Amino acid sequence: MTDSVASICPDNGTVDLKLRLGFADGKHLRYLSFDANSEESAALEASTFAPAESDILQSGATEIIYTIVNGRTGPKDPGRQGLNSALSGEGPALDILANFKEISAGYSPMWDVQLTEWTKAAVGNNQRKLTVTTLQQKAKLAYW
Repeated sequence: MTDSVASICPDNGTVDLKLRLGFADGKHLRYLSFDANSEESAALEASTFAPAESDILQSGATEIIYTIVNGRTGPKDPGRQGLNSALSGEGPALDILANFKEISAGYSPMWDVQLTEWTKAAVGNNQRKLTVTTLQQKAKLAYW
């Protein structure tokens, strides 16, 4: 059993998989994540570390996914988001898929994770909020 598997029932021949939460096209998204090509991503997504996937990234066939590092925290805060919150055990990072609208011929299951962070000014002025699209807060988010 892997971290992506919630339960297995051999008698029924079924497997329950854990869904990840995020955003795409400004809407809530639930998705499956089975493996990652970096140990850090695999740990954060509770998926299998698969280093050979790095070879596929050279093809350019990737979907950009933004992960906010320093979003709001607090398990009951409806605006919480990001790595700091996820690493504190408050829930998923709530990533944003940049170009995903629906499964189509142009979709790639290989993701290029782009880390982003709120600027010091946005943090200081209490302007951080749950971000669901990549266009919404560009002036206040710094992209790495």
